[in-house]
Amino acid sequence: MAAELVLPENKVSWWKSPGLNFAVGIIGTIVGIAGLIFAIQTLESRELVYLVNPARAIVVKTGAATSLHVFYGQQELKSDVTAVQIELWNKGKKAIHPAANEILRPIVIQTSPSVPILEATLRKKSRDVVDISLDKSHLSEGKLGVSWNILEHEDGGILQLVYAGSPDVAITVSGVLEGQRKVTELHAKESDMDAKSVPLGKSGRLRVRLLNIFFPTFSIALMVFTAIRLGRPTLFRRPYRFRRVSFIMDILFVIMCVLYLFMIVVAFMRPTLPMDF
Repeated sequence: MAAELVLPENKVSWWKSPGLNFAVGIIGTIVGIAGLIFAIQTLESRELVYLVNPARAIVVKTGAATSLHVFYGQQELKSDVTAVQIELWNKGKKAIHPAANEILRPIVIQTSPSVPILEATLRKKSRDVVDISLDKSHLSEGKLGVSWNILEHEDGGILQLVYAGSPDVAITVSGVLEGQRKVTELHAKESDMDAKSVPLGKSGRLRVRLLNIFFPTFSIALMVFTAIRLGRPTLFRRPYRFRRVSFIMDILFVIMCVLYLFMIVVAFMRPTLPMDF
């Protein structure tokens, strides 16, 4: 009769520690529940976001050409003239319907400090059906109203403003939606754009889909692994083949935790734009 191979106790004693089992169980439970909450909120929420292109174009530089005079209407401009692009879109999974009274306070793009907006145009939109409209009645106050027919997931548009001011003028978007107290601003450095001013990471839509799939899947798997780990305190006292399976499961558990943390880092990487500047 063949002798059964026995794993030395001193090599696994730290691994079968009740304290380690308890700590891993708590971590797995917390991370799993947090992941499920994150996934559910992502599926059920609407989120209007905007990003100001960090690459601004100076149309006219004060003092750079003394023989050049710029007029807006009948008034000569004494300040710099700068052009900037803003991308506005729905990052959430819920559609935004203005007709359903989901917009509690109008969406307004404004300059800070307040400088006149000389021209505002819609450069691009995700689909014709979104039907983005611009309210230009308060351009002299540095305000531009924005409305639309519907914004579903990743629907939006790119707006271009030409204003009387330097590139240091801040561009903000204000407004209140049902379930969203303010429009979320995303940030990107100019280094995030390539030579053609196209955002890097064009696989962003695939990244979002993978996150939507793996967050809930990994969350459930982590909680299952946690329950198994907490429910097998005597498994190391069994024959070697059972202990080997237990050890492999623990390794898989650690790998899953590392992948889960990696997905969290990826989720908070620089924003991926649905449309290119």
